[in-house]
Amino acid sequence: MTSKRNEETARREREIFGGFAIAAMLDVEADSITSETFPKPDISSVMAGHRHYFELAEVVDEGVAESDVLTRTDGRSRGGFYSSDIPLMKIFRAKAENPKP
Repeated sequence: MTSKRNEETARREREIFGGFAIAAMLDVEADSITSETFPKPDISSVMAGHRHYFELAEVVDEGVAESDVLTRTDGRSRGGFYSSDIPLMKIFRAKAENPKP
């Protein structure tokens, strides 16, 4: 049985993927976007008559996230350097080393 939290996560992933598909101009059949369960990737959808699978991950530069929290706390703006390289590599390693249970 799927918990309410899992259902909400799955709904959010479908919504995010749908937005990504529009922004990337993918020829996705909107009603084919499906949440999958382990060991499959998070989302599948049909494009050009074939089902494709997608693993979703949130890429966040921790320094930028920390600055954002501090700015929201005290209202002082902070500058900084942003790179998706390090968080992206962390996600790749985590996905490769620790598959979902």
